[in-house]
Amino acid sequence: MTTAFLKRTAAATIERRAKEALAKQLPYPRPTVREFRDSASGQAIAISPGSVFIKEGTPVPRSTGFRFKRFGSWDLIADMDSFESAEKLGERGWYLSFILPAVHALGISFNPHLAVKRALHGLMQKVEKRNFNAIEIASANMKTLLGVNWARVAGYPRHLRDNPFVRDLNPHHRRRPRLNWTGINHVVGQRLRQRKAA
Repeated sequence: MTTAFLKRTAAATIERRAKEALAKQLPYPRPTVREFRDSASGQAIAISPGSVFIKEGTPVPRSTGFRFKRFGSWDLIADMDSFESAEKLGERGWYLSFILPAVHALGISFNPHLAVKRALHGLMQKVEKRNFNAIEIASANMKTLLGVNWARVAGYPRHLRDNPFVRDLNPHHRRRPRLNWTGINHVVGQRLRQRKAA
């Protein structure tokens, strides 16, 4: 066999396998996207796993070019998932810290959009109580039972800062002294000697 024949056969096999792969459907489900309109801002909001919300008033470098959509007192980073936004922030020296464990919230309503909004508000309140300024959506599931919609939203708290530490160090922290075993042994030895002498 010649090398030219082997090259043609290998190229034909690669091309055939590429066409077969494109024809097959994805083996995993597409991410769930929940869409609704925010009543306060009037903007259409679409959340899916990887969506990032940043609390209002959090400093964000302007050079990132993020487009925001307002949802209550939080801003959704539009057209970007958590990996892309963390990469853009990292290029500018900012950090989007990932915090475990995930936080869950439930919203119940006859209207499916209202159920998702209530679940998101509950999630944001839980993250605010933990003093973090960003959320990455992990999942948004919806179930309907007897006409009542149950929305369950899970998200990871994240924290956006210009340094890698989630919290500043306490400048007034005093280190507790450790036990000085040599000093203790010295004192015990002195007392034993005093008792023997007496």
